[in-house]
Amino acid sequence: MKRIFVISLLVFLLLAGSALAEGPLGQPVPDFTVQTIDGGTFTLSEALEQYDAVLINLFATWCGPCRAEFPFMQQAYDEYKDRVGLIALSVEPKDSPEVLRDYAAGLGLTLPMGLDVDLKLSAFTQSPYIPVSILVDRFGNAGFVEARSQTSKEAFTRLFDYFLDENYTETAPLSAIPAPRAQISLEGAAGGQLTFRPVNDPTVWTMTMQDGLLTATNGDQAGTDAAVEAIVNAQAGDALAFSFRTDVFPAMDHLFVTVDGQIVKRFSGQHNWTDWAIPLSAGEHVVGFGFHKGNYGSVGENNVWINNARLVSGLELPAQPVAERFDARLAEPAAQAIAFDDPDGFMTYYFGSDTAWIVNGDTARIRLSLTADNDPETVFAYLPAETMTADCFLLPEADGEGFLFTVPLPADGPVSVGVYPGPSDEDLNHPVILTLYPDENAVTDLIRQVKTYYDLDISWEYVQATYTVRFVDAQGAPVPGCIVNFCTDEMCLPVVADADGVAAYAGAPYAYHLQVIKVPAGYTFDTAQEFYTEPAGGDMVLTVGKE
Repeated sequence: MKRIFVISLLVFLLLAGSALAEGPLGQPVPDFTVQTIDGGTFTLSEALEQYDAVLINLFATWCGPCRAEFPFMQQAYDEYKDRVGLIALSVEPKDSPEVLRDYAAGLGLTLPMGLDVDLKLSAFTQSPYIPVSILVDRFGNAGFVEARSQTSKEAFTRLFDYFLDENYTETAPLSAIPAPRAQISLEGAAGGQLTFRPVNDPTVWTMTMQDGLLTATNGDQAGTDAAVEAIVNAQAGDALAFSFRTDVFPAMDHLFVTVDGQIVKRFSGQHNWTDWAIPLSAGEHVVGFGFHKGNYGSVGENNVWINNARLVSGLELPAQPVAERFDARLAEPAAQAIAFDDPDGFMTYYFGSDTAWIVNGDTARIRLSLTADNDPETVFAYLPAETMTADCFLLPEADGEGFLFTVPLPADGPVSVGVYPGPSDEDLNHPVILTLYPDENAVTDLIRQVKTYYDLDISWEYVQATYTVRFVDAQGAPVPGCIVNFCTDEMCLPVVADADGVAAYAGAPYAYHLQVIKVPAGYTFDTAQEFYTEPAGGDMVLTVGKE
């Protein structure tokens, strides 16, 4: 049982959003005065009269990431202290001035330091994390707020340079540390007909040329984007064509393609060289390629490559099946849905699943329903584990009917599979969760453990759905004797319509494939037509013609 709870907790912790605090961006930073450990005072309003920007750092002496960034902060401060004020404030009440002096001496720090005992700047940042960097611009507003340890002097100096620039004439907040600007020419990049340029965003890295291929420069920088863009003039029927290769962390890292500032396609995981095309409407467009590096680790070469980017015409591009809403459902004919009699809500609390199934096997296929906004390259299934690796993230496989996941099942218990529409914070808040049991024994063993550890009485039963097909003529009168097949991928069951023209079937919830195989003499019906039931069950009316 402990293993189950640890896994459930990891799902929520590891898939939580970033620690960036954007709420106070652009807002005035409250003035304050604080005693410094060298016996002086620091007043924010006075510092803003003397300097063009002020960096406030919130930390604690027990915080490892805080300790790690201080040498880089000190180096940047030494270089910029004539124009940038700085104060590092401990938010730990036990960090007395004596403790801070010893701490600073041990790290060789000479930058101003004090205690945030009564200031409560953490409330202003709206972040429970440390360290936090707050850059106050020359206008007294929060131009940058981030809860993260910086890993180089250059991270601080790029931040300072942005706010010290002579063109910084009004508050223009940053959501991330400015990226380094590549010094390489991108003329004729990617071996195609397009001429690329850096994007006009200081936080976005610039992709570069390597061995004649356009490639990313930010593969070792978690939580960053690298991109370039080009202007194209498309004619009717044109498309942006290119070849690409990816070798990155599945779902969380991805190559993306933009048209006029909007992401229109993503590619993730491992792809060998693949040709692709994006349709364009007639007119001028800004098209771009980029690489998003997430916060979840590295896989393989940790990079993406683009070649032969060009405009082409006359291509026939495949269409993706589009559903009305994003959904995921079990596609195993032998699987059976189950429901729990659980007065205390134990199963829902710890598994959070939308449905529970006995799969009766060691693997389970999960069928996806995707909307026009769902990119199958970044839809993913998360398999919880005590140590998160790339193996925990599954990307969907394509088959003749659309996209699905094949999930391995443990032999000794359930697995709760979270199917997410994408890696954004909004997507991570709206998963479809299915709890899968390999067999009945796994269910009864779990209930026995719950009874032993928590003295809770839980029972379960199979769930069945009812499907009806009602046959009528053009006037709405019933047509008895019609025969319809209810089919899975592995079997079909013929059902004959009764005197009311109703063919009814009760079974495990499933999107059954319906085939009308016979109608009575004197009636006609196009038996080549295909229909599918809703997995949850329901009614369908089919009209039969008369000869």
